[in-house]
Amino acid sequence: MIRRGFGARSVARTETLRVASAERSVPIEIEELRSIRDIPPGRRVLVIGAGMAGLCAAYELQMLGFEITVLEADQSHAGGRVRTLRFGDRSGEAGAMRIPRDHNLTRFYCGELQLGLRPFVQVNDQAFLRVRGRKVLMKDAPSLRDLFELGADEALLTDLQLWQRAIGAITARLSRPEQNDLFSPSPGFLGSSRLDENSLHGRLLEAGLSEGAIQLLASTWNLETSVHFALCEHLREELEGVWIEPFDEIVGGMDTLPKTLASRLSQPVTFGAPVIAIEQDGPGVTAVVNAGDGNRTFTADWLICTVPLGVLTRIKYRPGWSHRKSDAIRRVNYDDSTKVLALAKSRFWELDDGIFGGGSVSDGTLGSTWYPSDNAENKSADVSRSPSIFLASYSWGQTARRMARNAGPQTVIPELATLHGRLVTEPDQIEHLETWAWGDHPWSVGAYSFYYPGDQTELHDALVAPEGKVLLAGEHASMHHSWIQGGIESGLRAATFIAQEEAP
Repeated sequence: MIRRGFGARSVARTETLRVASAERSVPIEIEELRSIRDIPPGRRVLVIGAGMAGLCAAYELQMLGFEITVLEADQSHAGGRVRTLRFGDRSGEAGAMRIPRDHNLTRFYCGELQLGLRPFVQVNDQAFLRVRGRKVLMKDAPSLRDLFELGADEALLTDLQLWQRAIGAITARLSRPEQNDLFSPSPGFLGSSRLDENSLHGRLLEAGLSEGAIQLLASTWNLETSVHFALCEHLREELEGVWIEPFDEIVGGMDTLPKTLASRLSQPVTFGAPVIAIEQDGPGVTAVVNAGDGNRTFTADWLICTVPLGVLTRIKYRPGWSHRKSDAIRRVNYDDSTKVLALAKSRFWELDDGIFGGGSVSDGTLGSTWYPSDNAENKSADVSRSPSIFLASYSWGQTARRMARNAGPQTVIPELATLHGRLVTEPDQIEHLETWAWGDHPWSVGAYSFYYPGDQTELHDALVAPEGKVLLAGEHASMHHSWIQGGIESGLRAATFIAQEEAP
């Protein structure tokens, strides 16, 4: 996901697009789906993948009377890219770790399943920013500007004003239809089509920003690995104000959301069931599972496939995908991400530096370092002195690939020590490191989809179009890439299509 929003900054907002109202008790997508009635008895749906898209689709279709079978390749994990790693009674997030205020679908299910939420600290002025060998507090980020060669006019502008010159200028002039077009599978307005041809880097150049100004934003806003992605990806988040609004986390770990959803299914998820083929002959559809001691088949009236596209390329499909869908499956880009969780003897960042939640940023291989938010309100000294898990490194793109190969103590701890001086003399404060590289995980093969210029216009509608009785879902099949919201949104879309087709 895009990583802006570390410093004490806010983005001046236009009249932003709201996909759905955060104040609505039942989001319109769910309300419309649950209003469908009179599904014929005995109608069966296969769901491949027990991530958020698959679980939400299964949950809602079950409520409508469909018979649901969920097949999951992992031996025990439900949640897909929502993955909490546990160390005794402590935990850390290897995947999704926060919920924006306006992600109403995610929040709806947290409420429906009675999961507790608490504030996730996104911005902390006391955290650190280390760029080009100099470390400052986040609140002192402007003092780093002398490290970059800025034009005479750029030196008079704040970072935010530089961003507004390039990005705010676009969002301010987009009409409402053009805003809607940015979220459409088939953008039809000329403005959006042209915008989809550009990358963020291209737009920054187009707006007249110098190399130094671009690198300033890339380094201090943690954008280095995402400037060459599609401009539309950034504009969507800008319009929604994702990075300037409050975030929450789920008490007890983010994985309690998919685990609780899975527990509400009348037929338990079938784990350890990697699908190797999908066959669509006649009126039904069949999934072939490698059961270890031979193949096993599951047949239904419909199939929702939610596996990441890198995994889908390993699944044989008969009679064969349409040419355009095959192109989309092959070409949609996935970003890499690596997280390194650390078990520390104490919360030295709280004791020494007064950092209670939030994240530090480094232009080294760490990427960003995130501190737990659970002590941000009480600031308990006893909690600060106790062992804790923190996210030592969260990196993306080629930085993530490099970290995945070199994530040992000899690499991570010395770089952490450039942020936290205690580790220079007491490296044994870090008792254990646990690395999770999403590009190396066999059932993910990447962290999340993120479009290159042109992908939305050329590929997205083919990706989400039904193929007979088979529908694709997952965050890659949404316009909220990298978020739980995107997975849920796509699962509801697939479930709604099936329910409407089956309703008399």
